[in-house]
Amino acid sequence: MILGPLQSPPKDPVSLADRVARAIQQLVVDGRLGPGDRLPPERELAQRLSVSRPVLREALKTLEARRYITVRHGQGAFVGVDPAGEAEMLASLRDRYDLDELCDMWEILEATAAGWAAERATHREIEALARTLLVEEQDAGTDPDDRRALERTESDFHNMLFEIADNRLLSGLFVVLRSMIGVESGMRPARFTPSGMCGDHRAIFDAIRRGDVAAAQGAARSHVRRERDAITTGR
Repeated sequence: MILGPLQSPPKDPVSLADRVARAIQQLVVDGRLGPGDRLPPERELAQRLSVSRPVLREALKTLEARRYITVRHGQGAFVGVDPAGEAEMLASLRDRYDLDELCDMWEILEATAAGWAAERATHREIEALARTLLVEEQDAGTDPDDRRALERTESDFHNMLFEIADNRLLSGLFVVLRSMIGVESGMRPARFTPSGMCGDHRAIFDAIRRGDVAAAQGAARSHVRRERDAITTGR
């Protein structure tokens, strides 16, 4: 997906938000974004468009109201996904599988993405992942009790990891699976300590930066197993 800064933005933030909304909407019209595609993380999208995050959020609210996108807390914004249809689909799938089965598949997807990212990551992608991790670590250190802020940055890390893996089907499966596990467990906000989560992500990042596929897969598996324990035991 190609995005660039808006040209000669007006000073009025409301009209600028409208321009941002139209720019994103045009990507759908032009076919550069399709149903189910996820937009870049909020921080990255704001930088690409050279607008502030409050302006971008206003634009996303406009698109969500028009049903061009669906914003999922902790996961990002997706194109053309009907919330009612999504809820019905998740409920149907959730009835078929137990939490252990879902977590088993989660581990497979996460390890696969980390391994592919270690193989495929460009220098620019590694730098972008490093910035995302730094923001996450800063959020964890500034206010360890602010779970909502940490959830957003944690989600950015996972989303970028799957973007680097560069397989839309893998990424789509991961999005559905995270939603199913979140609803099933009811414990996503208190998985485990922020320092533990950041430490896991740091290990995954370091392996990707070195291009060490086996280490990246191992770090991803360890991370999912820690999350799994926190979900199933309430720690």
